Amino acid sequence: MEKTLNRNSQQLNRDQLGENFVYSTVQLFGKADEIYLNHQGQIYRLRITRQGKLLLTK
Repeated sequence: MEKTLNRNSQQLNRDQLGENFVYSTVQLFGKADEIYLNHQGQIYRLRITRQGKLLLTK
């Protein structure tokens, strides 16, 4: 059976995306609740809120 990801009612095929582009939050965060990303020289903070949502701030 084909694995798909649902996002805003849009079906995304994992074969089309490629496994290298699908990361779980466990892979990104490990045991931390926030990480920092460098995008084009700018630092962004990505954190998991108390409600379990993701929040990205500059």
